Amino acid sequence: SPTRSMNFLLDTNFGARWLNGPEVTDLPPYLFNFLIDVGHTIDVTDGLTVDGMISPGWFTDFSNKGPGSLRLPWHVVTHYKLDDDWFWETGVADLARDDIHILPVIGAVYAPKDADVRLDLVFPKPKAARRIREFESGDSVWATLGGELGGGSWAIGRADHSSDVVTYRDYRLTTGLETRTHNGQIARIELGWVFNRAVEYRS
Repeated sequence: SPTRSMNFLLDTNFGARWLNGPEVTDLPPYLFNFLIDVGHTIDVTDGLTVDGMISPGWFTDFSNKGPGSLRLPWHVVTHYKLDDDWFWETGVADLARDDIHILPVIGAVYAPKDADVRLDLVFPKPKAARRIREFESGDSVWATLGGELGGGSWAIGRADHSSDVVTYRDYRLTTGLETRTHNGQIARIELGWVFNRAVEYRS
């Protein structure tokens, strides 16, 4: 099928984590990541969209700046419109982590055009949202409830000055508020319960 339209995305992403324990291992007090998101969305037909993104990044505690700090997460996901309310999503995501590399992306999205409820029933990051306020400008405020896999892998320096890679993993249930502007921008604040934390070293 001929390509109908193509949308290009270029963005930057920064994350910082402050660690507090467990005291029995020599984790650094801070972990940082810098990413450049390069994305491309292609509307193949009226009902089929393909979304791809690659995010070269630097994951480090600034003590270890070696090759282990460079990572390349990416994803390719197709969105297929079943009807006016339902969409089907399938794809694959590479998390660029030492513990989990490739994850399938699969599920359904319930998103009626003017409804006050949206359900993203998609693994690995399901979320439910309800609109609680709408402004004359078209901006709106939504309450959200979701779940996700947290963590990642970072290059670090150990207490004996050796270089290593640490992988931190957790599971999260979150609730929060989102503001959505009429031109598609989203800002959010979330509060969550984090459980089943685990720390592993490549060494």
